Amino acid sequence: MGQGAHDKYLKTLAFLRLYGDRPGDFPVQNAGIHYLLDDYHRWILWIPVFLGTGVGCYFGLTFEPAWYVGPSFLVTCGCMGWILRHNQVGILVVLAIAIIATGFSAAKFRTIDVAHTVLEKEIGPTRITGLVVATETRPAGLRIMMEDPEVRWLEPFDTPERIRININTNKGPKIVAGDWVQVYAVLRPPQTPATPRSFDFQRYAYFKEIGATGFSYGAAEVVHHTESLSAASTLDSVRARIGNRIRSVVPGTTGAVASALITGDRGAIPQTTVDAMRDAGLAHLLAISGLHIGLVGGFVFFCARAGLALIPALAVRYPIKAWAAIIALAAALGYTLISGATIPTLRAFTMMALVLGAVIIGRRGISMRLVAWAAMVILLFRPESLFGASFQLSFAAVIGLVAAYEYTGRRFNRMWHGSGFLRRMVLYTGGVGFSTIIASLSTAPFAAYHFHQLAGYGLLSNLLAVPLTALWIMPSALLGMSLMPFGLDGLGLIPMGWGIDAVVSIAERVGPMPGNVTLIPQIPFAALMLFVSGGLWLCLWWQGWRILGMVGIAAGLVVSINAQQPLIVAAANGELFSVRYADTMVFVGPKATGNRFTRKVWLEQAGLPVTATISAEIKDGLRCDEQGCILGAPDNSIAMVWHEAALMEDCWRAAIVLSAVPVRSRCSAPHLVIDRFDLWRNGAHAIYLDGTRIRMESTFQVRGTRPWTGKRQPDFGDAES
Repeated sequence: MGQGAHDKYLKTLAFLRLYGDRPGDFPVQNAGIHYLLDDYHRWILWIPVFLGTGVGCYFGLTFEPAWYVGPSFLVTCGCMGWILRHNQVGILVVLAIAIIATGFSAAKFRTIDVAHTVLEKEIGPTRITGLVVATETRPAGLRIMMEDPEVRWLEPFDTPERIRININTNKGPKIVAGDWVQVYAVLRPPQTPATPRSFDFQRYAYFKEIGATGFSYGAAEVVHHTESLSAASTLDSVRARIGNRIRSVVPGTTGAVASALITGDRGAIPQTTVDAMRDAGLAHLLAISGLHIGLVGGFVFFCARAGLALIPALAVRYPIKAWAAIIALAAALGYTLISGATIPTLRAFTMMALVLGAVIIGRRGISMRLVAWAAMVILLFRPESLFGASFQLSFAAVIGLVAAYEYTGRRFNRMWHGSGFLRRMVLYTGGVGFSTIIASLSTAPFAAYHFHQLAGYGLLSNLLAVPLTALWIMPSALLGMSLMPFGLDGLGLIPMGWGIDAVVSIAERVGPMPGNVTLIPQIPFAALMLFVSGGLWLCLWWQGWRILGMVGIAAGLVVSINAQQPLIVAAANGELFSVRYADTMVFVGPKATGNRFTRKVWLEQAGLPVTATISAEIKDGLRCDEQGCILGAPDNSIAMVWHEAALMEDCWRAAIVLSAVPVRSRCSAPHLVIDRFDLWRNGAHAIYLDGTRIRMESTFQVRGTRPWTGKRQPDFGDAES
């Protein structure tokens, strides 16, 4: 390390008061310390990583810790910091632990803050009356969020403060936020995971403060309307009215997509269109994120500055650049609020606010630090978002793009400046392609982990769709929104619809192309952590040791390829079992033809197409009758039972017994017995078979007892998507 960098390092530590009054000698002969000191200006980028580590430690526990655990670690770190104030390495370690404890504490206090009543068991059909605070349009109805409901046959202290109900009919009155409605519906506790390692809807619902979900019998009846709504509910009402207006001007699928791009409400988009966009690698265009916020902010900034520059008296005497930044910031804030303020939108707005703030005060923003600040804000105030696909995909794409352009940006700028129109078009196309490749590589592990598939032709579809979105769709959307108060929004929304039709057409043509979609079986969480660790090491450091991040990425690939898949999965309600084969999956059970959502999740996690199922009667090694099924040889078989009459024989012959009915008598022959009570208490079970070694995993083993797991009551109905 050079003397200049060494002096800067000393000044940095002195400024942070982490360096004592005795300088001492640094062990720069160690290569790791050498790189660490040279990269001192990148240390701040690791603060959100340590915060996320603390959040992950909290959510990874199988029990609920006391509220004082995190603060106790912070106090201990403060004491240790004072003791080690002259030890440079020690003080950095203590600081890292303190940041981890901060993330742990933020997650714990967030859990306490959102605590609410959760429905214990299914009830209904029953009459429900409550205040609608949010609505979401669906292709075949409406989804409403109700607060302070009154549920017949349910005591007030057992009634959740907030419930979500699907109204699966387009008949009845139009419902908006502020309506008091009455509806007959079935209510259920939030759905338990379909497998021990699948999406935890219970945790998601807990932090959304949803205590129950359900579906209605028929349409809802509006009792009366109130104007006294909270700010959030008022915004939801405005969003709903804007969405209805957009869909009235631009009907059909086009209007549903246009509404999603402006209000963030994607519920009205047909599933076929969503699937086509996902298969073509264009799903990110439907989720309002950095691209949309950046386009809105940049377009408004350009127009505002150009308009102010046309007035010489203002352009000469006043800082019109700062004024334009303030106008653009207000537009970005309005767009963020109207679009629902999701995690990707909040991340994008935070970065946009920091960039425009730097413009206002005459400074230049540092891109990777903007990403770090945005991550810190979200993790401190919404720590549960760390495990959401939107948070992970959004930040992975941005970190990868920023890291890539940190190394190529100067060369690209030199090529851009002074070039002609034709060359700039070539550079723009190349930039879109380069960005698509980097974003695809950065998000691939998360797409594989959450969605179990990758789009092979995403580069082609993005080269066509992204310029169309940036240069046509979003400017038209801004024009339509600007003219909406005057009733002239059709001048912008109709051309916007033309662009949307073109993008959907691209998706429908690219998605079904042979070899496009690659299905991937469930990868272990450990593999995802190796990918994340390696990727962060590669992107956040500046010196040559960053290449060591490739070791983590390679290790993640090895673990993913060698991951073991469950042979048998049993649903928590005891109604469905699955047997995994190399290229298909067999569903058996008392209601094997039902539970559509559960079957879909199991197929996706197995990396199989939704149609990859066959009947049990024609599969080798599996024998079934009306009482149950036997898999394997008689002396080493697995029995799946749903009738008590089959238990007596299977208890004496099978090595493993999975029973949808209670095993009340002694069943000593099998190595493992999982009956209805085990499924009821511990949720879905997965059985892994490696030769003669049997391994069992349950939802309760993975999650433990947490505030969002409730009393582990079973759900006897099909889950909702």
